[in-house]
Amino acid sequence: MKTTTILITAGLLAFGPLAQAAPPEGGMMERGEMMQEREGMQEERAEMMQERTESMHERAETMEERGEMMQERARTDERTQEQQHMPQQEMAEGEAHGMGMSRGEVARAAFATAIEDREPVDKVEKLPADHQKVYFFTELRDMAGQTVTHRWEHDGKVQAEVKFNVKGPRWRVWSSKNLPTDATGEWKVSVVNGNGEVIAEDVVNITPPEAADLDTTGTATNPAP
Repeated sequence: MKTTTILITAGLLAFGPLAQAAPPEGGMMERGEMMQEREGMQEERAEMMQERTESMHERAETMEERGEMMQERARTDERTQEQQHMPQQEMAEGEAHGMGMSRGEVARAAFATAIEDREPVDKVEKLPADHQKVYFFTELRDMAGQTVTHRWEHDGKVQAEVKFNVKGPRWRVWSSKNLPTDATGEWKVSVVNGNGEVIAEDVVNITPPEAADLDTTGTATNPAP
């Protein structure tokens, strides 16, 4: 009886360690899947962090571009204000030193039948009295800040004075006159600068309706017999 008991105990001891050394295969697979899921989550987090970083860089670049645009606008506004105030400052300094204003010059002057896009459509020296309206165009140079006058005269008598505020180094202005049917003769326009000097003048002859016809170019021609 004692011998049998010893053999059974030894058998249990022999098989015990083998049973403990072999864990179930299902548990190992679950652990591997969990590890893979964790690695996938970490990769997704890393990608999200990278995307956030790139987005922050893009925002910073956008803010920097906006800042540069605002600075450029501010510089442009400063230059515009300086250009607007420069003529007045120069005039004030000139008067303080007894220099007065710049005389300036008239680059172009012409009578015309119409003005389009700030330019005369033609140049006339003679018009029939029934044309009703005539324009006088001038292009002014180096007269910024001055008040320039178109002085209209008919047969030596002043009929009208039209004033313009010149706001740039090259400035185009024009005035017009409605012609009465009996306003024949010589019409003259004088360009007067801010110092009261006549710096240019031109004349147009208004003829009776039966004495001349207006051709398509705006110049006066004698009618065919």
